Formats: sequence, C-alpha cells, structure tokens
Amino acid sequence: MKRLNILSLFLLSVALFFALASCEEETDEFDLNFPLPQITEFAPKSDTIGKTLTITGANFERITSVSVGGVNLTADNFEVTSSTSITVDLPRVLQAGPVSVMNVFDRGATTLDNFVPLYPRTVVSGWPSEFNAFGKIQIFGEDLDMITLAIVNGDTASVSAVGTTSLVIDTRDVAFLAGTIGTEIEITLTGFGEIENQSAFLTLLEPAEELPPGSDPRILYDFEDAVVPWQEWVDGPVTGEQAGINLGAVSPHPMGGSNFLSVLIPDVNTTSWSSEVYYGDVDPAGDQATDTINLADFRDPHLSFLVNTGAGEARFAVELYESHKWGKWYDDTDGAVIISTGGTWQWVSISLAEDSGFGNWGTVGWDNDDGSKTEIDYSRIRYIKLGTGTSGFTVGNNYEANIDNLQITDGPVSNGSDFVSGTLTPLFVFFDLEDGSNPYTSGSEEGWRPEVLSTGTVVTDPGNAPQGDRFLQVDAEVVTAGWNWYGDYSIRELNVGIKEQLTPYISFYLNNGNKDTRFEMQLFDANEFGWGTNFVTPAYDGWQVITVNLVTASWSNWDEAPYQTPDLSAITGLDLALNAELMGDVGATQTTFTDYVILTGGGVRSRVRHHGREYPVVYPETYAGEKPVF
Repeated sequence: MKRLNILSLFLLSVALFFALASCEEETDEFDLNFPLPQITEFAPKSDTIGKTLTITGANFERITSVSVGGVNLTADNFEVTSSTSITVDLPRVLQAGPVSVMNVFDRGATTLDNFVPLYPRTVVSGWPSEFNAFGKIQIFGEDLDMITLAIVNGDTASVSAVGTTSLVIDTRDVAFLAGTIGTEIEITLTGFGEIENQSAFLTLLEPAEELPPGSDPRILYDFEDAVVPWQEWVDGPVTGEQAGINLGAVSPHPMGGSNFLSVLIPDVNTTSWSSEVYYGDVDPAGDQATDTINLADFRDPHLSFLVNTGAGEARFAVELYESHKWGKWYDDTDGAVIISTGGTWQWVSISLAEDSGFGNWGTVGWDNDDGSKTEIDYSRIRYIKLGTGTSGFTVGNNYEANIDNLQITDGPVSNGSDFVSGTLTPLFVFFDLEDGSNPYTSGSEEGWRPEVLSTGTVVTDPGNAPQGDRFLQVDAEVVTAGWNWYGDYSIRELNVGIKEQLTPYISFYLNNGNKDTRFEMQLFDANEFGWGTNFVTPAYDGWQVITVNLVTASWSNWDEAPYQTPDLSAITGLDLALNAELMGDVGATQTTFTDYVILTGGGVRSRVRHHGREYPVVYPETYAGEKPVF
C-alpha cells in the first residue's frame, strides 16, 4: 500500500511538471507576439525646446506614439531608428514630465524621471498705445508662442500665436466696466519662461466696428494676390495720384491679411473725382456680363470695406454699372463726407439699396441702352466701382486711402458691441411723454429765471412725433440776453444701475427749428452728487438724435462731491435744460421740440425707435460749466 502511494505521488509530480512547462511555453509565445517596450534611458534629461531627444531601450520595432511632458507628438516629430533607439524632435510648447512610448498592441513604457524643458526668453518688441474694447490686439517679437495667456484689466484673455513672431490677444470675453473708456488698462502676459517687456498700459477705446452678425458677405477684393484693380482718370484735373500695395505708412489690419491697397494723392490740387477701384467686367465684349452681381441676394446690400487714412484724409463715391451707370458720393449718417481715421483701421459701409440716393450718371453704351432707364436693375449689376476723389477737400491737404477687404455685406457694418445690455430696448426711459404729463419746469414761471419767458406744452401729433404720438414744445423769448438756464426736464429719486455698461449714453430727439441750441445737463451719480456739463446741438431743419457719452463727457462737480469724476455705477437723477446763450439779443425767440429722453448702452443707432424714418445722429462735444443759480 505504501509503494502505491509513492507511485501515485510520482505520477502527480510528473503531471504537475508538464503542466508548468506548458504554461511557460505559452507565456514565452505570448511575450514574443506582444513585446513590452522598455525604456532604459533618455538623454538629455533637460534641454532647450526644439532640440533632439534620444530614447534608449528595447522592443521599439512597432512603436506608434511618443509623448514628452504629457504632449503627444505627431508621427513627423519622432523616428524609430532601431529596435533600441528613438529620436524625438522636442515640441516648442511642453511642460516638465515623463517620457512615454506606446506600440501598436497598446503596450507601453513610461520613465520615472521627468524631462525638464528649457524655454527661450520671450521678447515683446513693442506694444500699441491703445486698443478697442472687446477687440483684438496684435503684438510682435521673438518666441511669442511661449505665451499662453494674457491678463487684461484683471480678467483673462485668450491668445493665439501666428508663428513665433506675432501674437493676437482676444479681449472679447473681458469684462470692461463703465468709466474705463479713455483710461489706461494694464495688460500682462504669462507663459513658459521669462518674458521681456511683459506688461504695458494701453488706452481703452470704444468697441471697434465689425461686420454684422449673420451676414454672408461677397468678398470682392482682399488684395492678398497683390493685384492692383485701380484705374486713374487719365488727363483728369487731379494730379499726382499713385496706387499700389502697402504704400501707406501704416501696418495691415490684424485680421486683414498682409496686403492692402493704397491710393495716395499728395498736396491735393483740386476737388474732383480722381480714380477708382473696380470689380467686375469693366470692358464688356458683348451683351452678357461674365461676372454679374445679383444684389437681390442681399436683404440690405452695402459696399463695405476697411479704410485707414494714415496721416491724411479720404473721400469716396460708388458707381453701380448695369446697362448704364448709377452713382453717389459717400455721406455718413451724421452728414460727414471727409473720412479721417487718424492712423487706425475703420469700417466704412455704403448702402446699395434702391432708396439710398443713387443718381443716373450716364450711359455706358453697351447693350444698346439709350440711358433712358430710371431705375437700377438689381438683378444684373455688371460691375462696381469704388471711386476715390477729393470732392469737399481743402486744396493742399494730403489724400490717403488704405483699403482692405472690399465686399458686399448683408446690412451695414455696425458696432460689434452695440448691444452691451443684451437688448434692443433702452436701458431706461426718463421721459417718453406718452402719458400726456408735462415734465417741463420753466424758470420764468418759477421765478428763478425771469430773463427768459418760456412755456412748455406737450403736443399730440402722431404724424410728426419721432416716437409715439407726443412730444414737448418749448417756446422762449429773451428778456435779458446772456447765459441763462431757463427751463428743464427734471426727474429725481431714481436708482438706475449702469455699472455693467461700458459706454452709457443719454439720448433724445431734437428739432431746434434750424437754430444752434445750447443744452445743459445735470446728472446725479450713485451717491446722489450732482455733475454738470453743456453742449451745443447744431442747427437742423427737422428731427435729429442727440446722444451724449456719459463716460467721456466733460463733467463739473456741481455738488461738492469728494471725488473728481462722477460715480457711474448708477444714476439717481437727471436735469436736461435749455440755455438762452445762443438765442440772441433781447426779443429773440425760439421754439424747440424734444422727445424720448432715454438711457442707452453702447451706440444709439440701434436703440432709438421711430416711425421707420432715419434721423441724423449727433454726438456733441461737451464742455464743463458753472452750476446755475436758482
């Protein structure tokens, strides 16, 4: 029985041996088909970015990915030179971290030691002196791709490097507050390594203009091909014109590419049309245009372009050619005709709509048209010319027009941050007069200003009211000539918060009977201190929109506030007053109509509602003044 137990134990041992041998052979076969990469060394352990790193180890035959410092490299940035060696081109942007490899079987290896990158010294060669709120800032220098973030006014702004020598800072998500327009804003850069010229103070400007959201523009020229689509009026009265790519002493627009068209006329000798930038089939060989423009594709077609007048000025006209030509000179909504951007890029937008004032400028001769047509055929615009000319210029001035991104847009170019408050409606309506109550206080009736006899009446006249059905009529007669605040709108006990508004405005409709009129305004700030300013509204025969920027207005401390400028985190009261200074001598009279005194955030054009009519918008220059005596 004992011998049998020994035999059984022997047989069990043999079976166990063969089982173990079988498992070992299976493991060996598994290791052969799925080799585990091994990293025994990498060198150097620390070096400047962009240099070469060598990884030493085993089983590198089927390596498909490599990472250094958590950055996965593309296949172009590493090479498996043998089963035991890999060379790596270090990326420019990485942090300290381990080295890892991975093969096609998802088997990998990672070092315990970290590679420590050495970063080059980033150099910012210079900063601009100013920038537009919510816009982009471009700086130049060396190794700028090392910068990862910008701090603007204490808030974060994203950055994007263009190669290693250019960087764009995007401030669209930065929170600017009321009162910061016109002040210096600190911008500080952060990133890898040391940064020379790391921070700067830039003056904050109003939000820049940009293309309307949702538009699908038709690009005519971006000038990146360096072609100059320009024609001079040969033997025309204007002399010395020249045109070419990047002739003006200005830098390209940050988002406008590398090239722009320059049209220069030094020392203008006369006022006239001089030359044109053209698009389309200028020299037709038959009845059918080769590249027609269907303006009916746009709900509100505009010819829009970037312009920078450098140290000079510019004037434009536009011609539409179909079977004959239609044209008009450019006037902006405020009636200005001469453009002077002061060395900055701005958008200009010229309406191409049927009711936008085009005149019949004559027949071209093709298509056997006799020039008798009285309407533009918007279904078949043969070509468009942007005319450059000196009409309205002062002889001797320099004409300079640097033009980029010429295009047709669906709607005019508008202020991209025009809707800071997030609504098309006013932030607050001080007076709309629709309830019929009279908000006017007369100095003659109250006894504190007998120098001018005035009365205010709420008039109901839906056909003439710019908003609603009613407006205020003030009739005044001078008894004693001079500077006299003779009556006002007045409202108190308010608490209108405007802290989040970058550019708050007080705006109203005015018809001053074609006479210059001086207004005075007293604003009560968040602490109920009174601040005063005054401004002149130009003579105009009809309604116009007057809009005053509360941030840039020249305020006088009328209430002994213990600080230098109003606290615009809120408005607690308002007086809008008429002044007799410009009315004239004794016996002079004036009738003034006003309506719809409101508070707006950002530009006023999109916010003042009216009966479908366009009124000129005036941004008057304000002046500080003495507090009136009551």
